[in-house]
Amino acid sequence: MSNWQSGYQKLIVWQEVRKFVTLIYKLTECFPQSEEFGLKSQLRRAAVSILANIAEGWLRKSSKDKIRFLEIAQGSLLEVETEGLVALDVHYWTEVQFQKFNDQKSRVSFLLFRYKSKIEESN
Repeated sequence: MSNWQSGYQKLIVWQEVRKFVTLIYKLTECFPQSEEFGLKSQLRRAAVSILANIAEGWLRKSSKDKIRFLEIAQGSLLEVETEGLVALDVHYWTEVQFQKFNDQKSRVSFLLFRYKSKIEESN
C-alpha cells in the first residue's frame, strides 16, 4: 500500500472490509432491475457503512468513542448478513456465490471482534 494512505487504511480489518464491499458490489450486479433501489441498494449501503464506521472510529480519541463506532460497524455487518440470506432465499445468489459472501463476512466479523477487543483491553 502506498504512502498517501491514512492510518485507518493500514488496518487489516479495514482492508478486509474493503474487499468485502467490492465483493458485494460484484455479487449484486446480477440482481434484477427491480432491486435497483431495494435489496441491491441496501446491501451496498450497509457494506459501505461498515467501512466508513471503522474509518470514522479510528480518528476518535477515546476508546469509548472508538468502540461505539465499531459497534455500529458490527450492526451494519449483521444487516449485510441478513440481507445476504435474503438474496440466497430469493435465488438472486447461487450457493457458490453465497459461500464466497459468507466466507468473507466471517473473516470480517472475526477481525472486527478482535479489533474491538484489543481496544477494550487497552483500557
